[in-house]
Amino acid sequence: MLKLTPPMACAVVALLLASSCGGRGGAPTAVIAFTSCRLEGPGDPVSTCDLRLLNTDGSLTKLTDDSYRDFGAAWSPDGSRIAFTSDRDGALDVYLVNADGSGITRLTTGGGQVPTWSPDGGRIAFLSGGPNIFDLYVINVDGSGLRQLTNTPDVNEIDIAWSPDGSHIAFSATLTSDPRGQLDIYLINADGSSRVNLTDHPEIDDAPAWSPDGTRIAFLSTRDGNCEVYAMNADGTSPINLTHAPDSCEGAPSWSSDGTRIVFTSDRDGNSEIYVMDRDGSHQMRLTDSSEDASDPVSQPQP
Repeated sequence: MLKLTPPMACAVVALLLASSCGGRGGAPTAVIAFTSCRLEGPGDPVSTCDLRLLNTDGSLTKLTDDSYRDFGAAWSPDGSRIAFTSDRDGALDVYLVNADGSGITRLTTGGGQVPTWSPDGGRIAFLSGGPNIFDLYVINVDGSGLRQLTNTPDVNEIDIAWSPDGSHIAFSATLTSDPRGQLDIYLINADGSSRVNLTDHPEIDDAPAWSPDGTRIAFLSTRDGNCEVYAMNADGTSPINLTHAPDSCEGAPSWSSDGTRIVFTSDRDGNSEIYVMDRDGSHQMRLTDSSEDASDPVSQPQP
């Protein structure tokens, strides 16, 4: 069972919300949404994954609780809804759920995953395709206006993130023509035009995450021999290793709403747990203690 001690819970609030414990009237509010995966049984390699909310008082809320794979939470800009990927109807599609776990609705019907919200909250970009080629699509949150942004048979797009000003989308991708399978981070205009390789490195660069002011992109890289959290300028310059944990593997980063801290996962203590650090990599702190694997933590936007 995942849990936080009371001092840790208050630290979560101080680090991520810069406020006192509890929300309005002292009620706990959500801080982080994440994916929690577990094995179905001994020796079973297939995991069941649900979405969880880590609250300001250290408690957990089960956002979904079923026998399907629900993963990859993405908060709406106002923090009221979450988009996620699920196979609950047989294939991987994008779904929406209210922050209290109610109102689960299916958004895509032709396949979709890795959703990211537009800054105005009106649209969701996602990936669809397969088995080895995925392209970028966008759809209105009411399910209308489906539009394909990229049609690139030479590129397999993997992770996507919409820039805070709405002008660009960052994504990680491999070129099918590259026998090395090099994974880099690219940038395109929000209309799908003008693809630029930001990292162009022989090692893996993945999971881009924009800082709230749009000036920095956090990402994962193996360029130092293991998967670490890096950050670079939005134009791809000055990449730096933030985590410096050579004996572990770090997971996808996410920025706090004020841009001062980064949430990520790490297996440095034996299990995949949620950590937080300052934006420069200092003051790394473990937040959870779980028998399940936590992944893809994302901080709730704050007013």
